[in-house]
Formats: sequence, C-alpha cells, structure tokens
Amino acid sequence: MPKKTSIIIFFLGAYFMTSCYATNAHKPQRIAGFVNWAVYKYQIQGHDVCYALSVPRRAMPVTAHHGKVYFLVSRRPNAKLANGFEPQFLAGYNLKPGTQLVVNVITKGKKSRDFHMYVRGKTAWVKRNTDEQQLVAQMKTGAILNIEAQSAHGTKTSYSYLLEGLGQALEVLGKCSENL
Repeated sequence: MPKKTSIIIFFLGAYFMTSCYATNAHKPQRIAGFVNWAVYKYQIQGHDVCYALSVPRRAMPVTAHHGKVYFLVSRRPNAKLANGFEPQFLAGYNLKPGTQLVVNVITKGKKSRDFHMYVRGKTAWVKRNTDEQQLVAQMKTGAILNIEAQSAHGTKTSYSYLLEGLGQALEVLGKCSENL
C-alpha cells in the first residue's frame, strides 16, 4: 500500500476512535499496518480495545458526498462473540432507518453469499452472531469486500474494500486482545 494510503488510514482511524470514544478512552495507537488494513488499540475503563480498520478503495456514486467511511473488525472487552471479532461498517452519513446493508466477499472471482447488516444512525452491524464469524472467515481468504447501503435521503451507495493484509491484521488483533 502506498505510504500516503497508510497515513490516511492512520489519521482516519484516530479521528474516528477519538470522536466516538473521547469520554472514557485514551487516544488510539496504531500498532501495526498491513497493505490495506491497520490495527489500533485504545483503552476504555482500564481494558484494551483493539480493531483493524480500512477505508474503501471505491465509493459509488462518485457524485455523492460520502464523508468518512470505514469498515472495521474489532475485539472488545467481555465480548460475547465466538472468537471476539465484530465486523462493523461506519458511514460518513446517516443510513436509512429500517434498511439493511448487503455485504459480500469476492474470492477468486466468485461472490460469497450475501450477509446482512442492520443499521443504526451511521453504523451497521452483522445481524446474527453466527454470521459475524462466517463473514470474518470469508474476508480472511477473500480479495474484495463489497457493501451496498442507502443513505437516510434515499441515495443508494456502494463500497469496495481490498482485503489484502486483513489476515495478518486479524492475527495481531487476536494477540492484542488476548487478555480481554
């Protein structure tokens, strides 16, 4: 990944985490970077919270104002998840209430099944816990993550994230969060 893209991912990740968790958290630290993904750590209530973050390689339509858009996989203290990984989409705009994001992974030219994410404000999460782990497993071996969303104003948007480096980022994320 070009140095400029790494710097952008770092600052966007730091901006996101400081704006969302400024009340009880320390400033996020970038602890690793792998091609299209960076791993960050911050503390909240004395516990480390770690996440891998990426920015989209493609955002459509080009005429829309997307704002800052991210996809991240996090591990939180006391998470009740099978392996603690929680995929999350963060839009730079409000998502349309009552809609679902459609997510799929391209691996060796083939599309995975669709995963659905429920929305709340600017954020979306995978609907079922079992699907979280399946999505993360697909992402680890995939090449591209595609997301289709809809803004609160009704604009249909789509994003593509390159997955190269995510497997390494998740390894670091797991080690970072082993003491959770």
